[in-house]
Amino acid sequence: MLHTRPLPKIRQFNQLLGAIVKMKHYSVAISLIRRLHLLGITSSRLVKPDIYTFNIAINCFCHSNRVGFAFSILGKIFKLGLEPDCATFTTLIKGLCLNGNVGQAVRVFDEIVQKGFQPNLITYGTIINGLCKIGNTRAAILLLKDMERIGSCQPGVVQYSTIIDSLCKDKQVNDALNMFSNMAGKGIMPDVFTYTSLIHGLCNLGQWKEAVGLLSEMTTRNISLNVQTYSVLVDTLCKEGMVKDAHKVLDLMIQRGVEPNTITYSALMDGYCLHGKIADARKILEFMKARGCEPNVFTYSILINGYSKSKRIDEALRLFNDISRKGLIPNTVTYNTIIGGLCDVGRPLDACALLDEMQTHGQQPDLVTYSTLLVCLCKEKRLDEALLLFKMIEDNGLVPNIVIYSILIDGLCKAGKLDAAKELFWSLPVKGLQPDTRSYNIMMNGLCKDGKLKEANDLLKKMEEEGCSANGFTYNIIVRGFLHNNETSEAIQHLQKMLDSGFSAEASTVDLVFNLLSTDRLDPLCKEELQKWAVQYCFSLADMSIQKQLDDVWPYDMGSFYSFKVLHTKNQKGDSDDVVCFPEERCNLTSKSVAIITASEHLERGTCATFNSLPKPISSISPSGGVVNLASPPPHLQNHRNGPPLQPLSTTPLSSQLPEVAAPLLPTKSLISMVDSSRFGVVAISAAGAGTGGGGFG
Repeated sequence: MLHTRPLPKIRQFNQLLGAIVKMKHYSVAISLIRRLHLLGITSSRLVKPDIYTFNIAINCFCHSNRVGFAFSILGKIFKLGLEPDCATFTTLIKGLCLNGNVGQAVRVFDEIVQKGFQPNLITYGTIINGLCKIGNTRAAILLLKDMERIGSCQPGVVQYSTIIDSLCKDKQVNDALNMFSNMAGKGIMPDVFTYTSLIHGLCNLGQWKEAVGLLSEMTTRNISLNVQTYSVLVDTLCKEGMVKDAHKVLDLMIQRGVEPNTITYSALMDGYCLHGKIADARKILEFMKARGCEPNVFTYSILINGYSKSKRIDEALRLFNDISRKGLIPNTVTYNTIIGGLCDVGRPLDACALLDEMQTHGQQPDLVTYSTLLVCLCKEKRLDEALLLFKMIEDNGLVPNIVIYSILIDGLCKAGKLDAAKELFWSLPVKGLQPDTRSYNIMMNGLCKDGKLKEANDLLKKMEEEGCSANGFTYNIIVRGFLHNNETSEAIQHLQKMLDSGFSAEASTVDLVFNLLSTDRLDPLCKEELQKWAVQYCFSLADMSIQKQLDDVWPYDMGSFYSFKVLHTKNQKGDSDDVVCFPEERCNLTSKSVAIITASEHLERGTCATFNSLPKPISSISPSGGVVNLASPPPHLQNHRNGPPLQPLSTTPLSSQLPEVAAPLLPTKSLISMVDSSRFGVVAISAAGAGTGGGGFG
């Protein structure tokens, strides 16, 4: 073009530059603009750049993360006597926002307004979007109201939708819905982006009914779902455990001509992996590639995580190595995933080798990387290597958080270095960290294991004084410590406090209590108090089954004293909840399990001949033999909570009288491992680390 005669108009040059910019060849466009500018200075021919040319240059510099050069172009505009227009300032403001300088963008906006410049809808939209991106949604709302108040530039669907989306991401869905209503009241029609943001926000809060209502409204208004809307539905269904339904949504969108993107496929793969269906997730990977959608690092990381969680670490490693061969660069999340998988299968050396590799490839480990490795090294009793890794964290300029210190304190305690653990624990405030519940629990557990019960008890008091709330793990740790050291009276106090606070005893704690009660080591007073606690604990479990509104069997065990089964059912009228206890072996029923019937029906049918003779929980059977509603126990049962049991305690466990007894489900916070309790002849589900040693700290 520069060699044609006559030379093209500057407008034609601008059109060419605009096309180059759309292809994101910013450096090429800047080079051509520079040549045009020099040609306009040195030649008599009139091809001088105009304001549109310089606006293109500003846009190129902003997208190249060179905002300083963009502002120098603004200076050049003034020097040449040109008048900057709305696009000039909007592009500069957008550039500042793109580079994370939203505060400076707001200052530029305020300054140009004060000097009489009138922003347009795009300028306002750029500032609103920038404010929402940094989480300052309230400031964006104030700016929107200013637009409405001034009146010269009324907000449209883009501005409203941007704020609605930000409110939904902040989980302020009610505010988003109010803004949606205000928007409709002003005659502004929502678009697919508006609806998608609201549907996503409602789904994240589990408000399915409202989300379905909006989907129906979209259909009524002839607004077609786009790939983002479908992706939201697929992701939400997967998180709710409805992976088959999510797959149907994927098929449906393809049928309707909407092509799934990487986000859609990745969400479905994640859903399959969460359910351990790695083969199905792998099929989705191959399917997306067959449809021309190339997986990214995030997609591969999902599958690597699935293999790792399923202990198929070799397959995870093969997939990890495939990433590099495909020209993709594993990020920190990918490395953390594979390192975590290696640690889970007890391969700390291979995990540490990957740590070195990720640094070699320019990926910086974060605190998640180091904490994963620290846990593994401490678990494998490699404390010296764990301490070296801890030093590496500080050498790399990272500041260890309370999680890192808690892992190290736990490792020191388990390695028998209690004094070093105590020193590190008490140094936390000096390092600007306050111990949390987990770190207190770890330290208390170490003290209890070493027999330092007074120190552990004092630490519990200090924990409460510091405003750090004890949890179920705290009480179980301290109770087990006292029981193991035969200090029963102290243990009973903490057991009662635990029950009053609404926390449950772990399987190992209950085991210790029953073992003590079955021996002659207790003095009569302590034995009576411990029996009272056992009865109260039984009652609290029955209450819990009602509170959770279970529609399934909720069994539990009281060892040598009670062995029973509670069935919480709803009668056909639905106006009462009855509880009946009986082992299915004594019931003349033909169903595979226990019949779902009310207690009254059960008695009337005579399906359990020995119903009235079996030991029953005091919470469900009244002295007259009637069945009571646990949701509102009568006064005589309420008063009985602190009194002796109504039924005489059996010295022979019922589990030895019957062929089989239902497995008790103790209400623990984390159901992890099945532990065989030979003492009671039953199977108990225990919390993480709930063995007699107690490894769970909350």
